[in-house]
Amino acid sequence: MLQTRSRERFEVLKDLVSKCLSKVESKLAALEGSDLEYAHKSVAAFFLAKAFKTYQAAYLLSDHGYHQDAAVLARTIFEILLQISYIATDAKRAELFLKHDPVDRYYLFLRFSKFPELVEGIANRERELATLKADFDELKADYSKNKGWWGTDLRSLAELSGKEKDYLRLYPLYSPLVHSTSTSVKYYVEEGADGLHLDFNPSDAGAKLAGFDVASEFVLIVAHMAASAWDLSDDAAKLLDEAKRVARADRKSPRAAP
Repeated sequence: MLQTRSRERFEVLKDLVSKCLSKVESKLAALEGSDLEYAHKSVAAFFLAKAFKTYQAAYLLSDHGYHQDAAVLARTIFEILLQISYIATDAKRAELFLKHDPVDRYYLFLRFSKFPELVEGIANRERELATLKADFDELKADYSKNKGWWGTDLRSLAELSGKEKDYLRLYPLYSPLVHSTSTSVKYYVEEGADGLHLDFNPSDAGAKLAGFDVASEFVLIVAHMAASAWDLSDDAAKLLDEAKRVARADRKSPRAAP
């Protein structure tokens, strides 16, 4: 369960990001496809909405004693941060993100096609499938098969986005929880004087993973970058200042050992 200080932090962050999102949403309604910044702005709005909703879920999980699962969501927000950071250095990359959808869906169709019953629905919609295939043929040269839309893996994306240190700090810690590897056992099974104990209910186990604290810092940076994409300079400055305060405070907080 979270301490009062953390709950108060959440309310402050929620207010800051909500106000930024409200401004973005009001501008989004007037954004036209012919706008030169359409891709950059619309993608930034998506990333912020996704990160903020996931952040609120991480808060609820932490506050109700599900710290391990909050850490999983913190990793999700980190992946959003990597992508929006990569786009921020070259706004044209947002178009790559948007156009990847038909390529990804057609590759998925090809993988599923070995089991005809899995693709029967789309296979019977011949016109829709033909359109998807045409889009795929037109765009596939811009992407690497079995890689992210940016063309590499997440480690490389972290390097490209200037977040390699954060990647090395977090991924060995949070990824085992996502994939349920043997490294994650210690967060659910504890050896006591009277034998092994399982953690399968809300508890303080996993609190040192600091999922909520990490998510707090990262959602603010995502919001800062989204505000910058939408030319909300005042909001961007406030969000970045708050992110720095959160980061300074969290460096004093405990972290679980890898």
